[in-house]
Amino acid sequence: MTPAPDEKPSNSATPPGTQRLPADALCCQTCPSIQWTKMQMLRAIAREVRAPTALLLGATEILAGEEERLHPEHRRFLDLALAQANRLKRMLDDFGTAVEIYHGPAALDFQPVDLAQVVRECVREYQPRAEQKGLELSADVAPVVRVVGRRDLLHTALSALLDNAVKFTPEGYVRVRLTETAVLDVQDTGIGIPADKKDLIFEPFFQGHCHGGVGLGLGLVKRIVELHGGAVGVLCSTGKGSTFRICLPARES
Repeated sequence: MTPAPDEKPSNSATPPGTQRLPADALCCQTCPSIQWTKMQMLRAIAREVRAPTALLLGATEILAGEEERLHPEHRRFLDLALAQANRLKRMLDDFGTAVEIYHGPAALDFQPVDLAQVVRECVREYQPRAEQKGLELSADVAPVVRVVGRRDLLHTALSALLDNAVKFTPEGYVRVRLTETAVLDVQDTGIGIPADKKDLIFEPFFQGHCHGGVGLGLGLVKRIVELHGGAVGVLCSTGKGSTFRICLPARES
């Protein structure tokens, strides 16, 4: 499933013989050396920041275990610190995953995985965030869906889709559906994706919305899915939500 091609931008304001492209498209599509440099920066950042992040996370988790001794106001600030420490750890994990799958070893250690179990786990993890925003997060998941792959990478891909769905849905719902044939849909009623950016959203470091981050999420999803022999696509309209679909080769029981 691929999005419909968008109209080409007008060339009226460009010199003869040239074509105007978005700055992000130039960076993502025609400058692989820039992508490589960014990956090396991510590798260096992850290496330097991982140790202090682990210490910060460990300290806040220890304090969180002393809940009965904390003033309610102090507990509120501690919960905030713990949430941000976990967010930083997830970012570092994504950095490491990006470096591994884009510039790491060609062979990955794939094993049988129950994709249904991974999906249910991810939905449980994002339920508190959805409830905090007043969103309905639901899942229709086949009992067992067997694929061959890396469980941690599949978890990363689905987490990225859920993270975007919850982040960019102001109200309404996020619905996850997994069929017995390993077709996974993540549907939301969010802000959608501008038509002129649909062809770029799966490029590494591309950001379709100005909400911070480094633009790794959907690029990681595409790379992970392709490493598993699958495909990913999106149906969306600006202001009318999005449906991302991942199709993976199902493994017979």
